[in-house]
Amino acid sequence: MASISVSRKELERTKQALCLTWSEISRILDTTERTIHRWRAGESSTFPSFQRRLDCMNDLLDLMNEIFKKPEHCREWLHKKIPALHNRSPIEMLKAGRIQEVREVLGRAADGILS
Repeated sequence: MASISVSRKELERTKQALCLTWSEISRILDTTERTIHRWRAGESSTFPSFQRRLDCMNDLLDLMNEIFKKPEHCREWLHKKIPALHNRSPIEMLKAGRIQEVREVLGRAADGILS
């Protein structure tokens, strides 16, 4: 299986945009905090499954930036209970590793589909 070099910028962007710790990011990406630090230092590469999660996270961040023009609006949405997420907040769902579900709900909202 081929490995892929993770961009330090991608990881830093995720951490900054979501105001998370490295431990929380490791849970979102379903890896260890130690592995996150090795990726950041360029000491190791990741496998495609991890890169897909990171790509999904980057897609989510891009969509958030497109929809929410101000960082504070983005952070507010991240902590708001969303009916389409079973009354859980997007940040809760992300911490549970459910990136794609959050991405889909935000995508539907951007398209005007609120259910």
